[in-house]
Parts: sequence; structure tokens; C-alpha cells
Amino acid sequence: MKKNIIMSILTSFITFVGCKSEKDKFFQENKIIYYGTTEFKKFEKNAPIKLDEAWNIQKDYAKKNNQISENWLFFSINDYYVFNSSLNPKESKTFINGIWVNSKTGEVRQNDSKIMLNYKNAYNGDGEKFPF
Repeated sequence: MKKNIIMSILTSFITFVGCKSEKDKFFQENKIIYYGTTEFKKFEKNAPIKLDEAWNIQKDYAKKNNQISENWLFFSINDYYVFNSSLNPKESKTFINGIWVNSKTGEVRQNDSKIMLNYKNAYNGDGEKFPF
């Protein structure tokens, strides 16, 4: 009986330690590059679609689909510029949802993920200053 209790506790502990959050899995499976970093500058330099062009692509996409265009870019994920407006300024976090523009092809996709990441700097193609 005592052996079963110890095994049960040990199994629960191993299971708990072995479980990764959705955010942890996302970080492992994706390359996130924050806007304003040297790495982001290299990313954009090597991308066929530059940031200003991607900004206009997402605005055109939003207009064609009767949506409001997104206000900010905080990072790129894999080969995509990620534009969104959903953020929590108290925690300096933003969702990764929004309009994603492929930096190689200009292809656009919507992402409705509820994963939040910290942000540092923000880009706005219309010249708006980031208020936070």
C-alpha cells in the first residue's frame, strides 16, 4: 500500500514536470524574432517582402475582408510578419493573433491563437507612436 502511494505521487510529479504549457511548446516549435532587434533587421533585409510592403498588404487584406486593419507589429514568427492590435499593456504582453503576412510570398493568413508573448518594441506603418 505504501509502495503504491509513493509510486502514485512519483508518477504524478513526473507527469506534472513533463507537461509543457501551450506557450512553451509554441516557443520550441517556432522562431520568434522581436521587432527592433538586430536579428529582426537581418530578417527583414533577407526577406523579399519588406516590412513596409507587408504593412500595406495587411491593410489591403483587412479592407477587402471588411475588417479593421491591425495597428502594430511586435515580432515575426517563422517567415511571417505578425500584425495585431490585441495587447495587455499592464503586463507588456500581446496575443499572436491577427493578420500574418508571409515575408517570402506576401501570402496572408488569419491567426486566432490565444497565446500571449511579451513585447518590447512596436512598429506602425502609418507612423503612429506606440502609447505604452
